[in-house]
Amino acid sequence: MARRARSCEWEGTDKDGPVSITRAALVVNAKKVPVVTYWGTKGEQDKNAAAMSTIKPDS
Repeated sequence: MARRARSCEWEGTDKDGPVSITRAALVVNAKKVPVVTYWGTKGEQDKNAAAMSTIKPDS
């Protein structure tokens, strides 16, 4: 079974203001599907965009 990733993104608001939320699932095999939720404020996300873009998936 090939690995597949699925993600869903949306915008929201918390006590600190606008946020981006992403939920991602990686299908490892028929029994393993880890799920990650990322929640970040817009300003902090923009400040760290360059560093975040250097993260590459392991092949």
